[in-house]
Amino acid sequence: MRHQYTNRAVIVMGLLFVAFSATFALVALGGGGSDRVGQVLALDDHDLDAGRSLYLEAVGSPCADCHSLADAAAVSDRASDLDQLRPTPRETVVSILGGHIGAHESRNYRVELSDRQLADLAAYIDSVAGG
Repeated sequence: MRHQYTNRAVIVMGLLFVAFSATFALVALGGGGSDRVGQVLALDDHDLDAGRSLYLEAVGSPCADCHSLADAAAVSDRASDLDQLRPTPRETVVSILGGHIGAHESRNYRVELSDRQLADLAAYIDSVAGG
């Protein structure tokens, strides 16, 4: 009997550790339950022209430097082609805030872009990618 209890306790503790680790990673990367992601996605009345301008001219390193997008006449092979990827607004915001890859790691977009700018940029990409 005691042996079964010990095995169950180890399994439960392992599952709790995995759940905690996954939750921490999502929050740390700006995904899942991140307050900022939710705040950005809750904004409406998007300015698609402002989003396009940010795509082409964002502070220091515009998206167009690395990501192809036909609507913006942006061609690059340095990172994902957004016409092929067709990210959702949530995926765009999480990627930018989370700093998943490339320039996102070295730039501090969390500070450089306001919630409104992130919302407009994500809405712009969503409205034109793949089109």
